[in-house]
Formats: sequence, C-alpha cells, structure tokens
Amino acid sequence: MPVSVCYKCRSRRVTSPSRTHPANRHTLKPEEPVIGGKWKIEILFYVALAEVRHFGKLKRCLHGVSDSTLSKQLRELVADDFLERIDYGEVPPRVEYRLTRRGKSFKPLIQAMWDWSEAEFEFSRAEAAQMRSARDELGIPQVR
Repeated sequence: MPVSVCYKCRSRRVTSPSRTHPANRHTLKPEEPVIGGKWKIEILFYVALAEVRHFGKLKRCLHGVSDSTLSKQLRELVADDFLERIDYGEVPPRVEYRLTRRGKSFKPLIQAMWDWSEAEFEFSRAEAAQMRSARDELGIPQVR
C-alpha cells in the first residue's frame, strides 16, 4: 500500500490505492469551479448577450475592474474554452474575444440568470426601469 505524508503534522499514513492511482487523481479534490471569480459571469454576459468584443469596451462596461484583473479573467476564460482570443496582428494592437462552442452553450444559462434575477428580487422602480432599458438597449429577449 502507498504511504503519504500529512503536510500539516508530517505523520505518515497508508493511502488506499484507488485514491492515489493516476486514473483517479481527480477524485482527491472536488472540481474547481470553472466559472469562479468576481467578473467572469459579467464578462460572459457582455460578450454573449451584448456582443461586446474588445478589451476597452469590456472595461467600460465592467465598472471598477482593473486592467490586470480583466486581463487575467479573460485569459482564464480563454484557457477554459469559453472564449476565443483573436489577435489581428495590427498596430495599434486589435484583439477580439468571441464565444467558443462551450461559451455558446452557456448563453442560455446567462439569459436564465437575468430572467431569474428580475423575477426573484424586488427592485426599486428606478432599478427596474434601468434593467428594462438595458434589456432593450442590448436587444436581450425576455424569456418567461
């Protein structure tokens, strides 16, 4: 039987083969959330429903996000295959982000979250008007 060492107390303990076998290595930890992070859902919202494609436009839509945070979140979404980064190799640099197949499959969930928030939360008249205005401006259909 394999032996592992506890990283906290440095004690040795026997580990079952099924938990340490390379084929079962992903069962040791719960799956990391793919859509974690403060900004990823909003980034996907703007790319999927508002068709915002450029870094500068995304930054203007996401109030309070820093350049480095936005860059990191976009890189992670590209690595997780939700977005595709298209670099046109021009000067000045022109880069666009588009949904991949996985990103497009996530689009109905983003739409459902928008609809759910409208149905479940009580908004002031001003907030409700702002949401309706944003929905109309972005051309987002209401699904109910």
